[in-house]
Amino acid sequence: MKKVLVGLAVLISLIILQKNSFAIYGPKVTETGNKHNLSYDNTGVTYKASDSSDPRARQICIFCHTPHNAVINRGLWNRMETTQVFGQYTATGLRIRTDLKAISDYNEPNGASRLCLSCHDGVTALGAVARGTNIAINGDLAKVMAGINVFDRTKVTNSHHPVSFNYARVQQALPDYKVVSSDGKVKLDGQGRMQCTTCHDPHQTRDTTMPFWVWDYIPPDPPSDPANSHDAVCVTCHQFPNNTF
Repeated sequence: MKKVLVGLAVLISLIILQKNSFAIYGPKVTETGNKHNLSYDNTGVTYKASDSSDPRARQICIFCHTPHNAVINRGLWNRMETTQVFGQYTATGLRIRTDLKAISDYNEPNGASRLCLSCHDGVTALGAVARGTNIAINGDLAKVMAGINVFDRTKVTNSHHPVSFNYARVQQALPDYKVVSSDGKVKLDGQGRMQCTTCHDPHQTRDTTMPFWVWDYIPPDPPSDPANSHDAVCVTCHQFPNNTF
């Protein structure tokens, strides 16, 4: 009887562990199902290369990166620069300084966030690689992103969390912001700026309830509730009473 009870306890523990481990990491960018994998062989995604006769269509990294003659040395970038003007924030502490124009010739955003917008601007073709002609996406050489994942001037400067501002400078001036560690999951860029990549990992999500999220899924149930890992990212920077909203 004792062995039966021990076995039952182990089984219950395994079930609980499996239940609380619902949201494991999503597929890597090199695997099928990852939305940033635009290769012809990917499945279950909205956008993908469609011309099987184009040898580039079966590659994965080429849609963003190139090993040689990159457009921007940082990240070996292979995408055409977005030509959209997104404007500046009005708050003095968040205004992106014009001395950062070396990174971007078209105003803000800058850095990694501007690289994201070379697809997410809804204007630049998804297959518009810098080295070579466009790669056909969904049967169209000029196919652009559409829907809620597109960011225009209004969304970037008004209705979404600001990006590309110098967080390190803001943090020193305001007591409600924390110092962000350089070795944590939430990271600023090399110049102390908050970017899209501060909260999002473009290559793989660590919580399948959130889009390309940098923080691992945190129980408890229900597994469809993203609040815990979502808030963990927020309170890395924001100082709230008792870490609550």
